[in-house]
Amino acid sequence: YTRNLGKEMQLKAADAHLRLGEVGMETEQYEQAIEDFMSCLSIQKEHLEPESRLIAETHYQIGVACCHASKYEESISNLKSAVSVIRSKIAKLEKFVEEEEAKKGKGKEPAAFDDPLTKAHKEIKDLNEILPDILTKIEDTEDEQKSQEKVKQMVKDNLASDLGATSTTGFSGESSSAAASSSVNEIQPHLVRKKRKPDEEPESEDSKKPRQEEAAPAATNGEKA
Repeated sequence: YTRNLGKEMQLKAADAHLRLGEVGMETEQYEQAIEDFMSCLSIQKEHLEPESRLIAETHYQIGVACCHASKYEESISNLKSAVSVIRSKIAKLEKFVEEEEAKKGKGKEPAAFDDPLTKAHKEIKDLNEILPDILTKIEDTEDEQKSQEKVKQMVKDNLASDLGATSTTGFSGESSSAAASSSVNEIQPHLVRKKRKPDEEPESEDSKKPRQEEAAPAATNGEKA
């Protein structure tokens, strides 16, 4: 289709991109779906009138795909474009109806179902029924965007809080270690009891007594001499 530059073939290529985009949506390949929908829209804008319903449909599909991909700004922008195109289409149809009714005159027998005027009335009704759904989708997308932003802000605040707590704990732990080290250094050496070596025997009570008893007999023997 894309090799043929005729309008009919090009629009078939656009429809093929639209179907590929729908497949991407079903398989949750949202980025690929957006790409296919954008290719479809590019061809449609080249060959269709600006207020074409097909262009509105493609804008809507892009909006939905972007919403699933969390691209909320692009989603809202395309959904609003769909609304704008539909309103332009309604305005054009209403003008056509007004002109046709002025020509034929009101109060005459209703036209056949395939009459352009009848088709215009039906299309206006259909479009007016579609609009509220798209407007609701825009509101839902805006709410989802706000919720996502709140979640991101909460995560950011919690992360900052955790980092602050970790930093404070680290500094206090360091200070405590330094204080503990300082306290140990301030202890006087003579207050620290040394550990006895395994080979050393504890002194007995007798060894701690002065050897006065041994010295006394020696003095006595000297006097005898």
